[in-house]
Amino acid sequence: MLQTMNRRNFGLSASVFGIFLSGCLSTATPTVDKGTGLSPIPTEESHLILSPSATGIPTATALPLPTSDIGPTMTAIPVSESVFQLVAQMGGAFRAIAVSGDSAFVGQGPRIVALDIRNPHAIQEISRTDMLPATISHVVVGDSVLYAAAGNHLTLVGVSDPSHMVVEPGSIDLPGDVSALILREKTVYVTGQVAFDYSPERNSASFLSYVAAINVSGDAPQLVDMLEVPHAVDALALAGDYLYLASYRFEEAPAPFLAIDARDPAHLSQPQTIANMPPVFDMQVFQTTLLIASEMDTLDAYDVTNPLSPEPAWNLTDGSMGAVEGLVADRDHIYTIGAQPAGARIPTRSQLTAPEPLAASDYAVSSSLAVHNAIVYIVEKGLFAYPIDQPIDPIGRYDPRIIDDLAASPEAIYSLDHGGLALSGWDPAKLTAYSIPDLGILADYTATSADNTQNLLYGITIDARFIYLTGQNQLEVLDQTDLSPVNTIRSEVYPGYELYERDAEVPVSGHFAYLPFFEQSNPAMVVRLDLADPRQPQVASQIQFDSPVIMVDAAATSSWLALLVSNMQRNSVELLVYQLSSGTPQQIGKLQVPADTMEVQIGDQWLALGRSDPYGRSGITTDLTVVSLPNLNVLSRVAVPGVHEIVLRDQLALVTMKEDNRLFAFDLKDPVNPRTVGAFALGSTSGELAVSGDYVIVGNHSMGIYILSINMLPED
Repeated sequence: MLQTMNRRNFGLSASVFGIFLSGCLSTATPTVDKGTGLSPIPTEESHLILSPSATGIPTATALPLPTSDIGPTMTAIPVSESVFQLVAQMGGAFRAIAVSGDSAFVGQGPRIVALDIRNPHAIQEISRTDMLPATISHVVVGDSVLYAAAGNHLTLVGVSDPSHMVVEPGSIDLPGDVSALILREKTVYVTGQVAFDYSPERNSASFLSYVAAINVSGDAPQLVDMLEVPHAVDALALAGDYLYLASYRFEEAPAPFLAIDARDPAHLSQPQTIANMPPVFDMQVFQTTLLIASEMDTLDAYDVTNPLSPEPAWNLTDGSMGAVEGLVADRDHIYTIGAQPAGARIPTRSQLTAPEPLAASDYAVSSSLAVHNAIVYIVEKGLFAYPIDQPIDPIGRYDPRIIDDLAASPEAIYSLDHGGLALSGWDPAKLTAYSIPDLGILADYTATSADNTQNLLYGITIDARFIYLTGQNQLEVLDQTDLSPVNTIRSEVYPGYELYERDAEVPVSGHFAYLPFFEQSNPAMVVRLDLADPRQPQVASQIQFDSPVIMVDAAATSSWLALLVSNMQRNSVELLVYQLSSGTPQQIGKLQVPADTMEVQIGDQWLALGRSDPYGRSGITTDLTVVSLPNLNVLSRVAVPGVHEIVLRDQLALVTMKEDNRLFAFDLKDPVNPRTVGAFALGSTSGELAVSGDYVIVGNHSMGIYILSINMLPED
């Protein structure tokens, strides 16, 4: 059910649920270099042939779920720094750009970064702000003040001196994370989502959004009006005195195109539907011309001389645009950034010649593009500079450090950038080692494929000596001390099988790695690989399944192996647990678990399971579950807002969430009655986790890296 919002008084939590409509289980199989065979084994590369006749592990009798009636306990989850203290933060991808004078201001993680763009061939950082409340998603500049959306907060930053930016006092807290932002004179208009519900049975969705007007003429911003909108709203534009609201999302039908009379920002009118308008990926008004990106590779222009009756004017088509995510116009040229649906997000850019010049709009809109002194600046991971007369190859680039996965040793943090297609071509995967706790760079490693051009890496695992990187049908092994390559283990399996490329690490415990393999129609398997000498890897044994399954998650210790598998024939998710004390995995039991169980971790005497709603719906109950070892009894369930990752440290369960931007700590000293002992607000949701001594490291693409100290648990 959607929450009901009062038009003038929003008594809603600052932490709200966002939409999560992407698939949870991917079975993409990119082209793989098959190598040349087993003999001889070279120093830097091994080829394993995994025989289909390898010994399988029999499936034990499934244990019952004697405590399946245990429901999740709704516990208060306070924000508390009694367990965590911030030590350092660094990095994050660039999210939005605004240009003023010779400076570009970009959102990077929870900070605003000022860049000197006088020489686009050599872009230099000028300064950066202290941390703002959350990851920056939108920025606009007006009258030497920058307006930044940080999660569900609107924050003002003085930028008259880019070398010394000043965060202004006062900020506005909004009911949900900002999805669009416009500045017109002394009014900021913002919109965002408050609640979302989806019915897989009906294949229909319902949304609740807000639109707010904020006066920024005084010493501090003032919320002057706010409306609830019972639809998705992702894009805003201003046509004269009318505010347009639109979305690309489907509800029972495409979200309606709406108009609000904003002549008096303190008294916004109720939305009215404008007929015969398409779904919108992005839109902007230039004087009396409305540009809408609604279909792949197409921009439509409308005459909005009468804002309540837009008239079709012309359209532009360019096969390189894809689904346009941002656009900017400069006289008779329109520049776009988009994404192609080619199995993965492929950012594109294009220049189109408009049939008539487009005069500058009288408002500033947050965007990922800007034009300044005949240069187009685009943010996508980093900042790219293109000449407007030939926006094909960048003449300048400024790169942040990207964090897609994390691991840690007692001495260092290891951050993995997956790599992939970027605006300047193919970016190889990169691994960086940072010192603890000051985040100084210790070493870098750049992955290359067999043809030395490209590679993707999906996960990172470390042990006492080596670093293991899961790649395209291969496992790369690096020396932990200096990130030098030790071996690339390429797997030649019998026809049709591939190393399963989950966006997660391969479990490694002791000197054994557990590699999942899959095939579309045959039973999958998990290979136990002996890496005592990574230059001479050996297949120790393998686990074969009796039906087609997809690996959801896996965890291993020296004693236990836990596998979460999605059984495609039975349309269920199962927890399979193996004992490793005898050397060969022996299955001790099997539990059917809820289909939205996505995470498993192993402690000394129990397992921790995490659930998250695959659709990101508001109000859906998900939980952290504790299961005993070895008998697999469900000991407790604690309701939490969608588990992303779990790390077990002594008697603490550290958990990041998909629907909440906090890191939580649960005391499992009594696993039947877990206690919430603290939480720390991060820059965004879905943080990757690692622990090093008394430090916990959290990070991802958006937020960068956070280092927190773990304090002693409060006494009972």
